[in-house]
Amino acid sequence: MTEKDTSTALSVITEALKLPGVKVDRKSFLLETFKINPQTKLSLSREEQSLLINKGPISSGLYTPKEVKEIAKDLCDKRTLTSSASSFLAGLPGGLAIAATIPADVAQFYGFTLRIAQEVAYLYDKQDLWKDGILDENEIRTELILYLGTMLGVGGAASALRYLSASIAKKLATDLPKKALTKTFWYPILKSLSSYVGIKITKDTVGKAISKIVPILGGLISGGLTYVTLSKMSERLYLAFDKAADEYSDKEIQEDVEDIKEKMPDVYDAIFTKVTDSEENINV
Repeated sequence: MTEKDTSTALSVITEALKLPGVKVDRKSFLLETFKINPQTKLSLSREEQSLLINKGPISSGLYTPKEVKEIAKDLCDKRTLTSSASSFLAGLPGGLAIAATIPADVAQFYGFTLRIAQEVAYLYDKQDLWKDGILDENEIRTELILYLGTMLGVGGAASALRYLSASIAKKLATDLPKKALTKTFWYPILKSLSSYVGIKITKDTVGKAISKIVPILGGLISGGLTYVTLSKMSERLYLAFDKAADEYSDKEIQEDVEDIKEKMPDVYDAIFTKVTDSEENINV
């Protein structure tokens, strides 16, 4: 996989993030999603709302991992249906388009994917990825790419997501060298994502060719591919987060560590090798 390939994959992600409706306002999303205290059956008080925003649904103690899992599943099902309808429109002649060299339905597909990734992450106590309305490029290259890699089934990504989420929440690791991890994380995952972007473009190209002959059939193919693909992708993500948040046994932790070591050796070395001060200051 060439440097150009990884640049193209990053461009798809970056352009998709610019689409209307992709950005998720964490505070508004959480307050809209979690309105009722499941224990008291009453609306959340101002104190509970503040706790929810500061710590997240699970860490605040307001919701159990089991309750959040059900909410995540329902949310992903709803988003998948919405994305499939939009994909159907994009598959029709004269459908949605954006001012970029990336095919509109490709950017749209990843736009929906990245929105779901943000929402699921916020359900599982992740902090806001946007600072003053702007998404830091480093956040794209670490958090979002790891989420996207998990959704697409990139080898080792789900294991890394589970281990790091549990490490932060349960303090299994106390000194993760985040600066050193930045490039270590995004580059190998982005290399893998490049092939997925290529596959998606190929499928969309075929769908568009068919749509010129049979417009409605083209739309159905586009929507069908989106529904099946995004359903599985969403499930991979919330199940990975759920495992880290709930019953993540020592055996499963060790299995994930071995999986990271085998499939992402650079990421493994960054997590488990002591990083010197000079290495931490490297601009990655």
